[in-house]
Amino acid sequence: MERFVLTTKVTKGGRVRLALEMRDDRTGDTAQSWAVPYVGPGAAEEKVKTVLKLAERRGVLFNAEKSSPLAFPAAFDGSAREFAAALFDRNYQVGELTIEHAEGMRLAMAFMLAGRCNTVARMHAVTDGLTNLECEVVLYWFTLMAYGRRQKAGRAAMFTLLTAKN
Repeated sequence: MERFVLTTKVTKGGRVRLALEMRDDRTGDTAQSWAVPYVGPGAAEEKVKTVLKLAERRGVLFNAEKSSPLAFPAAFDGSAREFAAALFDRNYQVGELTIEHAEGMRLAMAFMLAGRCNTVARMHAVTDGLTNLECEVVLYWFTLMAYGRRQKAGRAAMFTLLTAKN
């Protein structure tokens, strides 16, 4: 079985990197990893905030198991705003959050699709669409997007479904 861990790390260049890792429970090895680097104000920051907004809507940040010390205020309410403030402030090391399996898959899908979002409207469409998906549908699309030889086609199809105008 795998577990999903939301991590933040500072790269050698001093950039903060938000990543979601899928780790093997038995060995602790990272099987897959998805990241959205924070390079400064602009598109990358908006993509990170979009992923965090999805996590906030689903209660992921509040309900996550804190597997390492976090540099949050004592009264952290699980909001994307507080998490982003801690992430983008150079004084904080956010650490690791272990996330429930279904919500980890949903966040992994958001990480995979974040690179395709080049407008704020598309970012909101992806966030809204992923928020409303049932757990079984998330499992189906996650396996299409993360495993096998047709991952790119699965990501393109999911992005089209979430951003198509009805």
